[in-house]
Amino acid sequence: MNKKAYEDLIQQYQQTLTRVNRTYSILSYSRLICFLLGIAITYFVFQAGYESASIFVGSLLLVLFMYLIKIHTDVANQREYLQHLVDINQLEIDVQAGKRQDLDEGKEYIDPMHPYSFDLDLFGRASIFQYINRCSTILGKNQLADALKQPPTQADEILGRQAAIQEIEGKLNWSQHFQAVGQGKIEELGEINALLTWLKEPVKYVHSRLYKVLLWLMPLLFVLTIVGWFAGFSPPHLILIVFLLELLVVGWNLKTTNDHHAQVGRKSRLLNKYAALLKAIEEEQFETELLLELQAQLSASGQSASEAINQLGTITYYLDQRMNAAAALILNGVVLWDLQCVSRLEKWKLAYQSQMEDWFRVIANLDAFVSLGRFGYNHPSFCRAELQSEDFVIDSVELGHPLIPDEVRVNNDVDMKQGEFLIITGANMAGKSTFLRTVGVNLILAMMGAPVCAKQYRFAPIQMISSVRATDSLVDNESYFYAELKRLKTIIDQLKEGPAFVIVDEMLRGTNSRDKQTGSRRFIENLIRLHGVGLIATHDLALGKLADDYPKNVRNKRFEVAIEGEELFFDYKLQEGISQNLNATFLMEQMGIM
Repeated sequence: MNKKAYEDLIQQYQQTLTRVNRTYSILSYSRLICFLLGIAITYFVFQAGYESASIFVGSLLLVLFMYLIKIHTDVANQREYLQHLVDINQLEIDVQAGKRQDLDEGKEYIDPMHPYSFDLDLFGRASIFQYINRCSTILGKNQLADALKQPPTQADEILGRQAAIQEIEGKLNWSQHFQAVGQGKIEELGEINALLTWLKEPVKYVHSRLYKVLLWLMPLLFVLTIVGWFAGFSPPHLILIVFLLELLVVGWNLKTTNDHHAQVGRKSRLLNKYAALLKAIEEEQFETELLLELQAQLSASGQSASEAINQLGTITYYLDQRMNAAAALILNGVVLWDLQCVSRLEKWKLAYQSQMEDWFRVIANLDAFVSLGRFGYNHPSFCRAELQSEDFVIDSVELGHPLIPDEVRVNNDVDMKQGEFLIITGANMAGKSTFLRTVGVNLILAMMGAPVCAKQYRFAPIQMISSVRATDSLVDNESYFYAELKRLKTIIDQLKEGPAFVIVDEMLRGTNSRDKQTGSRRFIENLIRLHGVGLIATHDLALGKLADDYPKNVRNKRFEVAIEGEELFFDYKLQEGISQNLNATFLMEQMGIM
């Protein structure tokens, strides 16, 4: 863990934040003083009979006041950014101390029907997602979740991801900068979908000669009527006529404007956030091929993606001004404000609609890589997985579960090859289920290109499917036993389609022991016949005899418990052979059940 590095960064950012807070307070008072002095001085100069001078002084002080507002806003943004950096580093310290309640659990990704994510606790409270996720966008969250649910199985892609994640791991300051500019309220997926839907819809005004003329002619007419009135050769009611005509044109197109506003309106904050994230990506010096490829997607027609998104954010901000009834009335009556904004939106769409989805994809990838890079940075003892290009294999030294703290985690060596099953026996609470999840989780991490909780790890990518915690369904009138049978059937179907790593924990619990033993044995024999590979945890010691009948396909492993007096001792070390010790009766006696 790198607690000291985070503490040093907090101290550094906190010192800068203190200075910025002082500047912020000075500017706040300066704005107030400038405002009050401006009113007072302008008033006294006017009262003294210097009307022209009062206008000049008032205007000068107004410019100064506006300048102070701009500086104050910049300092406020800097203060918010520094506070985000402090919070980011404090969060890492808290997580290392076991405080994970402030991390997003990713509950929306929980899917009991997924081939393995529900069984391996990839999402939800105290999950792998919760522990790894540092995403600041909904796009990044989805990308990270997708990688956990369906990691790549192509060696080239895995190696590319490994290199990219390792590079991000070494860019702590940049990755925290990326997080900080993206901090705040995470956007809704509906906002992104609305933008993408808007991109695909046809334009109306840009290709219309009539509206091209109207958009510059009518505002020009309004200006000319004003000038004519001042010059004395145009009646004042002509101004009103042009004003009303412009409102009529805007009203005629109100539905189209409302449709645009519903899709892109009130998104300037979101677009500014995305522009800042894109700018952070554009300005960084990357070295690995995958990151350079992603970065190369952010230039278009001589303009960067961040500039283009900023431009879109500005247009949507202008369009939002129509929400103020008084402003909308005046602006539309003078310059056809709604149509001017929609026309600019359409021009932007024509210029960038083919690239915006790519830009969003780049943000999603980098956001997910920041999370995985931070995971690697926080665990310097974890190793980079080595890919095996031939048949499936897992060959690991000191493999452990990444969610268990270093000081209490018990690691085990695990080696397996294609067509081989480990039958894991052991007493209750001896560590069987944790071991199954340990092997499964690390295999997923390896295929994602992330660091693996092991001293050494060699593997080949493979599909995974599990049956650990089948659930019954009252809605579907489905019993627990039937749900488990359906899951086991899914495993068989998967193996018929191709190789898969299978994880099963205590199968056929819902039937009698003789039926369970016969069914379990035949199921495992079917797995062997289909050239599967994986782990089978069971309390049925008789299944250990499969190793005698299939010596090339089955190996027995066990977790033991020692009973000394009135205490149980677990060492959680994986051993050869079939378990000898049971503890259910002992535990029942200790709890007063028997």
